[in-house]
Amino acid sequence: MVFPRLLFVLADTGERAARQRIRDLQSIADAHPLVARMLMTVKAGAARLDDLEQHGTSAAVWRTLTDHTLPLCGAWQL
Repeated sequence: MVFPRLLFVLADTGERAARQRIRDLQSIADAHPLVARMLMTVKAGAARLDDLEQHGTSAAVWRTLTDHTLPLCGAWQL
């Protein structure tokens, strides 16, 4: 079974605040076993609304919530 992606769009945030919010989401994903289990099946990521408006959803503006070492990617590359 294929699930859609879970995408968090951060509105009205600067670069620094967005990085912190993404780190918070990653920490939640790491800390809660049920969330971590869900994210093995459902891909999840976060991006700033300003970046999406400027570059589009396919651009490398998304940060995955599961692997902190991966570079920014497009929504379908999560």
